[in-house]
Amino acid sequence: MNEDRSEIFSQLAYDVDNRYVDLYLRKVFGGNAFVLEISDTSDIESQDTEIELYLTKEDLKLVIDRLTKVLENEQAN
Repeated sequence: MNEDRSEIFSQLAYDVDNRYVDLYLRKVFGGNAFVLEISDTSDIESQDTEIELYLTKEDLKLVIDRLTKVLENEQAN
């Protein structure tokens, strides 16, 4: 099976161990749900972290709506 691993955001933070923060979204469970994955990796592998949030389509829409509202409020101020 070919896994859809669409990168949404990636940022390199130049510090002592050159950390990368990546945000991915992929479909799971036959496309009825999604996993939002946040990973923080560095030159020091033991300090790497990964968080996975399982979201339904409705959950994902709520997250997108909330982020949109926050952005709209920032633009209004």
